Amino acid sequence: MRQSAWTRAHPRDRLSGLVREAARGDWLIVSLLRNCCKAVLHGTGVAFGALSCLVLLLQSAAAQNGVVIQNVELIDGTGGSLRSGVTVIIDGGKISRIGSSGELAVPTGFVVIDGSGKYLLPGFIDSNVHASIYGNSTRRETVVKYGERNAELVLEFVQRQLMHGVTTVRDSYGALVPLMDVRDRIDSGEAVGSRMLVAGNIVGWGGPFSMTFSLMAESDLTLFQAKWNDWIAQGVGEELMDMGPEEVRDSINRYLDKGPDFIKYGGTSHFSTPSLIGFSPRIQKVIVDETHKRGLIAETHATSPEALRMAVEAGIDLIQHPEILSRDYPDDLLELIIAHDVLCAIRSNTLGGSVWQAHLKKKSESEDLLQDAAEPQTSAERRRRDNLLNRSYEIQRRNAERLIRAGCRVTIATDNYQGRAPEFRKELKSEVHEAGIGSILAIEGLVELGMTEMEAIVAATRNGAIAASMDDSIGTVEAGKAADLVLLRENPLEDISNIRRIEHVLARGKIVDLDTLPENKVFYTGPGVKPPERQSEPVAAAVVPSVAADSDASESLPADDDLSESAQDQFGENLPIASIRRTNAGNLVVALQNGQRWRQLDSDNTSIRVPADISGMTADVKQAFLGSVTMRIDGIGRSFRVSRIE
Repeated sequence: MRQSAWTRAHPRDRLSGLVREAARGDWLIVSLLRNCCKAVLHGTGVAFGALSCLVLLLQSAAAQNGVVIQNVELIDGTGGSLRSGVTVIIDGGKISRIGSSGELAVPTGFVVIDGSGKYLLPGFIDSNVHASIYGNSTRRETVVKYGERNAELVLEFVQRQLMHGVTTVRDSYGALVPLMDVRDRIDSGEAVGSRMLVAGNIVGWGGPFSMTFSLMAESDLTLFQAKWNDWIAQGVGEELMDMGPEEVRDSINRYLDKGPDFIKYGGTSHFSTPSLIGFSPRIQKVIVDETHKRGLIAETHATSPEALRMAVEAGIDLIQHPEILSRDYPDDLLELIIAHDVLCAIRSNTLGGSVWQAHLKKKSESEDLLQDAAEPQTSAERRRRDNLLNRSYEIQRRNAERLIRAGCRVTIATDNYQGRAPEFRKELKSEVHEAGIGSILAIEGLVELGMTEMEAIVAATRNGAIAASMDDSIGTVEAGKAADLVLLRENPLEDISNIRRIEHVLARGKIVDLDTLPENKVFYTGPGVKPPERQSEPVAAAVVPSVAADSDASESLPADDDLSESAQDQFGENLPIASIRRTNAGNLVVALQNGQRWRQLDSDNTSIRVPADISGMTADVKQAFLGSVTMRIDGIGRSFRVSRIE
């Protein structure tokens, strides 16, 4: 049946199938075939038949062959010293032998890589990514347009991770069904990408359009959003917060039966202010115990010290972004984490480099702006001032530094995510959370936070394998382990940024043809890809509710349908300004000569420096994407979100 199906297929489809088959044997075959493809697609059936035979012969040979890396500098991921002049033999997807060059004979027919002057490391492991699209209050249109293509997007994402040497990822929140589908395709050899472990929903959260995730009330949801919430939650959403121990036990086991690789539960809600505790101590113990009975890792998202303490006492194995707390670490909580040897998966990609420098600059500007402002009169005004100075971000960095200094076992957890589709982005997405490069930034960030280069490599390899509960098979370069490897052109122990200088990536013992990835470009806008045209309007306005909220605030934003014709008249360009003042909390209040008054939203942290003399100045007031309103003051250049003062 298979032969007749191939015979009936179009030559292009038959060639594509053969290339995929060959790819399961060795990516070098794909490189050999690439130069033949154009000729065959426009050639005769005889030419196709000849190439078919070649492919099958090469595949048969490759299935029997392995890889030898000779005379390489080895950093094995255990924390031990660098070893020079090492040969590594890879057979059947695993590391079969490691020894000094000259001592090990090269097996006949194996692919030989000259490792002279190069550095071999275990493949990197990112313990917290989000490869699927799931949406939130500000990313609704992307879900509507691309929701049915989630599996394509997941595969594209993990292939981009692999391009940067990240051979394993743990996906801690997203759409369980397509995540498991791609995970299984990669495991079977049908697809190429980073090894995946997936959690699906964060237990106790109700989906991206819910109160626990986005501060969205059910009464404001469309039917689509309500159904999407259920599809993401998969039966372990907000309803668990009302259950007793036995009901939770039953729900967790039914969820585990669906096939996630680990469980992440909401020790608190998604947002930080207020940080609401999700489950009682005994319910948390049930969640952790049932997960452990399956031999799986249990972890939490918890953003307050007390919630985190409860989770550690319940027996969790790992804390996602433990540095994100509402305050600096209490000493006894830090001691408890160390005593229980709980893994700390830190978002070090967000805490150093250009991000930290940009924070310091913006903080200085905000301090200047607030120098003459009145003292806050309320707790809300104090929080607004703290937000302007981004004090919570400085708490995160201090907490990360303390966790590292205290000797906590750390791994990287970037929160790399898909976000909006490129055509719906008002500005370029930061590389801090981009697939692959975000993970590299996280390893580099660990050094800035106080680790040595060797410690950072161990954190991103061996410790990542422990987080995946796979330290017996990945994470270090040792005989018997999977050949997930990265070969670098320069020494990362001299400069950690040399982890960017990749010569080869091996996944499950196969050399990855990095030039072919990602195979199907959907969101990828990297080299050689023309970005899609930006769309100025949402794809499906019917899905946009009248209240939008993100994880930090719940401002009321009018939907497109709420803006009547008369309301549209309030917008315009070059509107003369009558006066500008600043509230006690630092918000701008702009009065226009036409009588309109506009106030900067509390959730907008844009720093605006206003000159003493505003005579002749004008403002542009515009309806922004998804219905919010922005203002830009002439001569200042930066737009900020506003609401009308009636």
